[in-house]
Amino acid sequence: MYKDYYRINNQNGNIIIDIKFERYSDFYHSLDNALTNKRDLNPELKEYLELCSLDIPLKKKIELDFSIDEKVDETSEDEIRTSFRKYYDFNFHYEKLKIRNGILNAVLLACISGGLMIAGIVFSDRAMNLPELVRNVITEGLSIGSWVFMWEAVHILSFKTFKNVKRKREYNRYAKADLRFI
Repeated sequence: MYKDYYRINNQNGNIIIDIKFERYSDFYHSLDNALTNKRDLNPELKEYLELCSLDIPLKKKIELDFSIDEKVDETSEDEIRTSFRKYYDFNFHYEKLKIRNGILNAVLLACISGGLMIAGIVFSDRAMNLPELVRNVITEGLSIGSWVFMWEAVHILSFKTFKNVKRKREYNRYAKADLRFI
């Protein structure tokens, strides 16, 4: 389906995404006046690239062809390449950190769950002298708490981490994309 909307580089099979700007400065966020090459991208460009990424399988490499109406300025083009790579490299590493933290949180939650489960078993064996209602409430509370913590650990590992892994791959693909100016 993506082949209907994007050009394909016949030499290497990469998918080409065409982007048109009037000026080089349109590449950046209009409120970002930083002088360094660590500037924020135009929000519409980011959204467009995210939508394109939904269409194009992650295993496919991409190339970006920028069409600029302004007079050719190689310095601006080099700054844009640098900014683009730094932006997506930063996001790639940030997603890696989120994945690592998610896994650590899931392990911690699983440990808490195991601790609550053990506490429930130990409590039910040793609390024979308490009234049955109190013993049942505490035992059930510990059991339910252990399942809640375990479910959150499973949720983090299966849903959140999967989403972050996918996003990390997208950012890596954009960080390695070839940028050309027409």
